[in-house]
Amino acid sequence: MSTVTRGPKSLMEIQGLSVLEWQIKFFYQRGVTNFFFLLGHFAKEIEIKLKLLERIYPIVIDIEVENQPRGTAGALLSSLSQLKDYFFLIHGDILVNTELRKLENAIVSENFDFALTYHPTNHPDDSDLLIVDNHSKVSKIITKPHSLFRGRALGNAGLYAAKKESLLELSENYLVNPIKQDLDRELIPHLLEIGKTIAAVRNVGLVKDVGTPERFAKVENEFSRLQQISFRRPAVFLDRDGTINKLKGFIKTPDQIELMENVGDVISTLNKIGFWIIVITNQPVISRGEVTMQGLEEIHGHIERLLMFYGAIIDDFFYCPHHPDSGFKDELKELKILCDCRKPEDGLIKQALSIYPINLEESWVVGDSWRDIELANRVGLKSIFLGEDDNSINSDYKASSLISVLEIIKRNICEV
Repeated sequence: MSTVTRGPKSLMEIQGLSVLEWQIKFFYQRGVTNFFFLLGHFAKEIEIKLKLLERIYPIVIDIEVENQPRGTAGALLSSLSQLKDYFFLIHGDILVNTELRKLENAIVSENFDFALTYHPTNHPDDSDLLIVDNHSKVSKIITKPHSLFRGRALGNAGLYAAKKESLLELSENYLVNPIKQDLDRELIPHLLEIGKTIAAVRNVGLVKDVGTPERFAKVENEFSRLQQISFRRPAVFLDRDGTINKLKGFIKTPDQIELMENVGDVISTLNKIGFWIIVITNQPVISRGEVTMQGLEEIHGHIERLLMFYGAIIDDFFYCPHHPDSGFKDELKELKILCDCRKPEDGLIKQALSIYPINLEESWVVGDSWRDIELANRVGLKSIFLGEDDNSINSDYKASSLISVLEIIKRNICEV
């Protein structure tokens, strides 16, 4: 594979290296040796820097400078003939240190036309958001502005892989009618419109946009910590009702959500320590026909937005929609089954492991039900029961509050 990058902001420096060099270093360490740069603004300055870097790293660099603005998509389409059959693509203002294997496999092995990385975003209002189905496939792209969007805030991270063959016809059309086009807001949504398949690959490391002064300053302040966080890191598996939000019977609408005390601060702290934060929850309201899967996504999106006020991010939600008991008026009979994902079965943990590089040995399950603790015991995870002391609950620890949960986890880190 070759790699394409673009952007005049790539000469900004963090810890003595430009964003450009961090990118080259990242890809080179993962076996990429051919680079093709599409340059516009400040092309001369970037060319000088690239010549220096070509002496440092044993790589081949090709450059194309646009004579007139073509946009990020236009630059790609007009230069497609010079690229290899498969290639990575990244904007010039992205700092990256993540796992590439799944992104490459989506194109080479799974035969997707295009693949992108995504992650939860804490600034959804100025981000293009994605709807990702259960098969790790992008089903829709919500371009900004999107003030009425109520689903999960999943943002495009800005790192891609592409199959040259899938873009050839678009490239030919562009050369006939070279109109300025944007990659994220025009070309990628258009790929969906014409039936191309786009894989959604969860970013498990560092992919940060530093394209504004505010974002650059934030990443600069956190860069050392972000670089030290391993891809394979422990998780805190949280139950939802009674652990993240207060118990109010079965939650059917977003406005029923009321966060537990201190949950935002606790999750934010666990984020900074380096834990994956993954919600695992039984949701029989789906099988009973009381909430649609889209409705559940809106509930989870609302939880995410409430947590954003505390700088807290939930990495993912995994839920079981099944329930074995029948007799409800609007029930979905196909979901009235015995399954392997309803806690205390371990199916939700397995789903998480298929996406995230989790260090199970150092992971935790936190919940207010015997089902959560039984799940932890079956999988061999450390467990914390949240609630009033109950001698019938066989958990490793018991906590009366989320602050106590945090103290237990932090104490165990220190003891290790």
